[in-house]
Amino acid sequence: MSDKKRSTDRPDILRRAMTLSALGLAGAALTGCGGGSEGDEDLPNLRFVNGTLEYTSMSVYLDGGSQAVLTGLNNGGEISAIRTVDEGVHTVRMASTSPVGEVSGTKDFELETYTTALVYGPTTAKLLFIDENSAEPASGRTRLRVFQAASTAGALDVYVTATNVTDLTALTPNVEGLAYDSNASMNAPVTLDSGTYRVHLTATDSKTPLYRSANVTFPSRSVVALVVIPNDGDLAIVALPERRNGNLLTDQL
Repeated sequence: MSDKKRSTDRPDILRRAMTLSALGLAGAALTGCGGGSEGDEDLPNLRFVNGTLEYTSMSVYLDGGSQAVLTGLNNGGEISAIRTVDEGVHTVRMASTSPVGEVSGTKDFELETYTTALVYGPTTAKLLFIDENSAEPASGRTRLRVFQAASTAGALDVYVTATNVTDLTALTPNVEGLAYDSNASMNAPVTLDSGTYRVHLTATDSKTPLYRSANVTFPSRSVVALVVIPNDGDLAIVALPERRNGNLLTDQL
């Protein structure tokens, strides 16, 4: 195992250069990179999420390779399996053929780390690398980060409530005024008792829900990113627990 220091306790998110273009470069001669050996726990871990509005299905390429490492990643918040990559700098390219477009970004992947590559937005899409290497909260506590990736929505308030709550009138949001593409909640997570909750979304300063999740359990000592995305004209939330499999929360409205 390398003695390279593991990245820990970094609640911030990493962004890299982002581009959107037609697929005219698909035939360019570029060097490829292989994925890491299966089962090697030291290697960097990477997964992909399609949170775009219009790219209904995307393929994923690494380091300019012409062979996709993943195909058929659907919008509406589909989450890929976690895979390993070699340590070092890699370029991730996520491409669509209908409509035609692609988005790419570059990141230095360190040993024993976890990252989610989230593509989001309309056809002028963006790629965000979400670091998932935070220090764990105390026993019995959960830390939540929220990213607003729904370009169709304005600023949102986020409520995390008991499972029987439907009326938000007397409540204060856990996250207020979260604008599209804002880092605010990712860099200032909310800490609460672990347990089972509902998540509600409203327009800022409104008490009328635009979205209400089914019951969701946040385990002890977990750190979870909640990503708000568009989904067939409505909003949806993708829950991404750090270093664990994620899922699309069910909307009960």
